[in-house]
Amino acid sequence: MNNEPKWTVVTGGNRGLGLETCRQLARLGHHVVLAARDATQAHQAAASLANAGTVRAAQLDVSNDASVQAFAARAKNELGPLHALVNNAGISMNGFDADVVRGTLSVNFFGALRVTRALAPLVADGGNIVMVSSGM
Repeated sequence: MNNEPKWTVVTGGNRGLGLETCRQLARLGHHVVLAARDATQAHQAAASLANAGTVRAAQLDVSNDASVQAFAARAKNELGPLHALVNNAGISMNGFDADVVRGTLSVNFFGALRVTRALAPLVADGGNIVMVSSGM
């Protein structure tokens, strides 16, 4: 039986559905990387889950290619194979104009694509890539 930890990365893990996903996965015995755009918020959220299990905070801005590539390099070196990737990061902006469309697509579509492309090679055979969406 493999005793390697089951590492799962959750983007947008610092609040809402992402935070609860981190909590539930940690309770199930996964080692969770709670990733958020703001490092301070990631650390605060991870600390709030200290009693749930192993939750590690990480800074990850899914809309920034350099941030995603740096995160992927750290994950490869520090975690080993991933059991799962949960693409949960998302935004809902007010109004509708070119800036809102660009900002929304940058995070909600291209962010998930960027993270998936960078981390898919780290997902173990039989692992899972989960896409979370919203009606927002």
